[in-house]
Amino acid sequence: SYGETDSKIIDSYISIARAYYDQNQAGNGDSYYTKAIQLIQKKYGTYHPEIAEPFRKLIGVYRVEQDAYFLQKLYRHILNLESKLLPRFHPNQSVILNKIADLYLANKDYAQAYETLRQSLYIQRKHKNRFPKDYVETNSKMAELYILKRQYRTAIPLLKDALETQIAL
Repeated sequence: SYGETDSKIIDSYISIARAYYDQNQAGNGDSYYTKAIQLIQKKYGTYHPEIAEPFRKLIGVYRVEQDAYFLQKLYRHILNLESKLLPRFHPNQSVILNKIADLYLANKDYAQAYETLRQSLYIQRKHKNRFPKDYVETNSKMAELYILKRQYRTAIPLLKDALETQIAL
């Protein structure tokens, strides 16, 4: 018998949510996604890295080459839902913002990518010591964006900070 917080139970909630989201029935999927987040919080705590797993598993079947508009809408929806479930500026919000930024970068919408990465980096700076790898990823993406814009003076300090953080790991 499985306990309520068993990973197979949690995966089932995520699978049901994904099936609803695939059909553009977010209202039906939200309760299952919410339950998965709540069970992970119960099992591991609010700031455990496992809290990002429902989102990762949910989006794992999608690719940027698919419907980018659908993905962006889904990511924003999940971000809004999680903002109600998790504390303000929770690091998982940064994970989602990075995925949204990836969509903007793939579509060469650098202004939107910049704004999204800026929000993500703000969150990651609050959790730099707790989740340094996420901080490095966000910092590096922001630096890459500055390099694309040929703003090297801004990019280099970000890259150096990411490098120093990686070395400290």
